[in-house]
Amino acid sequence: MENSNITSRNNYFRNRRRRSFRTPILYSRSVRAGRRVYHFDVKKSKSGSLFMTISEIKKINRRDGSYYFKRNRIFLYYEDIDKFADNFNHIIDYIRSSITSIQSEPTSYSNYDDNEQLNL
Repeated sequence: MENSNITSRNNYFRNRRRRSFRTPILYSRSVRAGRRVYHFDVKKSKSGSLFMTISEIKKINRRDGSYYFKRNRIFLYYEDIDKFADNFNHIIDYIRSSITSIQSEPTSYSNYDDNEQLNL
């Protein structure tokens, strides 16, 4: 009897804690990327300021055939949005310029003629 009261009390506090973090979503966009889904949500805090959450949800398969979802979140507050956006855009530009430079480089085996045999 004592043990069931402790369990129900723990469940009560666990559910109460979960409800306190749920704030209504004002705007949302999602991106599917293979086994991952990214959610970009705009929410309003209790004080009335806007913030953004970026959530990554990944489906992970277990060996027994079952699966579960792993969630990672980033909370981005209004006062940090400009700094975040600047750095995010710099990273995107770097990746795009790196990909174009990698694609324009010749591969190491392109110096050989198709008919030429390699002596190893």
